[in-house]
Amino acid sequence: MGRWGMGFSSSDEYANIKDEFFDNFYKGVSIAKIEKLIIDNLKKEGLNEDDYVWHDVYFALANCEWKCGQLSEQILLKVERIISSGLAIQNFKELGASENDLKTYSKNLQKFLIKLKSQNPKPIKQKTKKPYYPPYNAGDVLLYKVGDLYRYAIVFYRYEYDGGKNKYCFHYLVAIASLETKEISTINTIINSQYSFISWFGSYDMPSKKEIRIIENILPQLKDDYKNAFGLTVTKKTTTLGNVGNKEMFIGSNSPQNNKTIKELF
Repeated sequence: MGRWGMGFSSSDEYANIKDEFFDNFYKGVSIAKIEKLIIDNLKKEGLNEDDYVWHDVYFALANCEWKCGQLSEQILLKVERIISSGLAIQNFKELGASENDLKTYSKNLQKFLIKLKSQNPKPIKQKTKKPYYPPYNAGDVLLYKVGDLYRYAIVFYRYEYDGGKNKYCFHYLVAIASLETKEISTINTIINSQYSFISWFGSYDMPSKKEIRIIENILPQLKDDYKNAFGLTVTKKTTTLGNVGNKEMFIGSNSPQNNKTIKELF
């Protein structure tokens, strides 16, 4: 567990529980079911009932439920016991916290408890969020303009993290063609042109749909699985990604770095 401050929410465990809570909340799951799901899963993972990690779990559940205007009595009682008994402060002492840090943490916990016992005047409304759909697919041929010239790129692969719940869960392997034209080229010309580079791009580094146009999809022509290529390594336990491209690469130098064509990457 990582901690970065003296706030009741300043821990990795708190952040993880909060994310899990609201992921389910915006899928329409009831708060009572979310609470039970989180607690049951942690117990199944073998988290000891005396482990201090539970402090952050209950703090997160309490604050999330309070924000939604539905703080359960049992969670409030658990948080009150942790704070009033001094268990939370004792945990910090054992972790080597300074006297100043202990005082700060104690004040923050007391304020937190007072808040939980008050009524939230503006509870969050439960609205089911639409699932996220990534804007690009493997095989998409992209067209965009730099100045008065058209440029081209091809999405070779789309890799999905963490269930693909938002745009930050996707990386795209994209080859940028060295081709620049005044008129829109044919697909055959594009794929037979040299490429300036090929790199992985996070969703936040891809041009927006306002800046780019999909003119074709050539997925049937792509022969290889690029999951473990060009710096991305995926195993059952870990995923690592080397250098990642940025948005400036789409409009930067367009000179080919080799004499290979895009088609040779198929």
